[in-house]
Amino acid sequence: AGRLRAAQTGRICGSQYRLQGTSLIASFHMHTIKQIVGARDNQEDSCLAATLGPETSTAVIPVTLYSVADGMGGHAGGEIASQSAVHGFRESVQEQQHCGHIELLSAIHHANQRIREGARTAPSLRGMGTTLAAALLTGSRLSWISVGDSPLLLYRDGEVYRLNQDHSMLPLLLEEARAAGLGDDYAYRNPRRHQLRSSLAGQEIGLIDQGSVDATDKDIFILASDGIDTLSKERIRQVLASSRHQPLDQIAGNLLADIDRLAVPHQDNTTLLLFTV
Repeated sequence: AGRLRAAQTGRICGSQYRLQGTSLIASFHMHTIKQIVGARDNQEDSCLAATLGPETSTAVIPVTLYSVADGMGGHAGGEIASQSAVHGFRESVQEQQHCGHIELLSAIHHANQRIREGARTAPSLRGMGTTLAAALLTGSRLSWISVGDSPLLLYRDGEVYRLNQDHSMLPLLLEEARAAGLGDDYAYRNPRRHQLRSSLAGQEIGLIDQGSVDATDKDIFILASDGIDTLSKERIRQVLASSRHQPLDQIAGNLLADIDRLAVPHQDNTTLLLFTV
């Protein structure tokens, strides 16, 4: 296909890692990251996987931060916005950890502030923005926060669940279609479906989603940019079901290969960050 470019691009910090193929193990948490540029000229997604060490000095609990951001605002603006978001979020989480408590809501406002400061110092970057989906895995407890449409998916017991809310227009268009007795195709073909109702753009954040779930050792989590939406939830489920015993790196590769095979003319950047307990 020629468009598939996969890379382990997470910016890693900490020392509790050992390389195992193209996956990483941080204490008990394993993850892999792969990306494709798709039909775009450059990569505007940013991602991060960082071990933060024990959350307290009295209990050795593995704490790992995962995040994916999908930038907007032109070639330079989108890339800078997404990088600012993931790094600003990590900065806040690490600062809070030193105080013994992590508040994800505070971290996402700090990330938004980083974008505001960047646009203020460089007028050419005004109007840039990004989605951000971040998850903090503390032992087997997963807490997340997100703004925008970047999905956090859970594969459990043969089914795929979206954990976080979609802040694009699609959910509203689906409600509209069903209320009017129209098929879901009305929403999926609507040109407004990708418009965001909330993003990090240095202004007031319209919508923020938060939640938590207890993870099991058989769960597979996927943090992704919306390029994964090229695949239906059912197709994602099929790929995961057929390859769930394979290494995470191979599973991510299978998903990206499926996207590449579809050869969508305007395929967006796609980032996949898969992780387990």
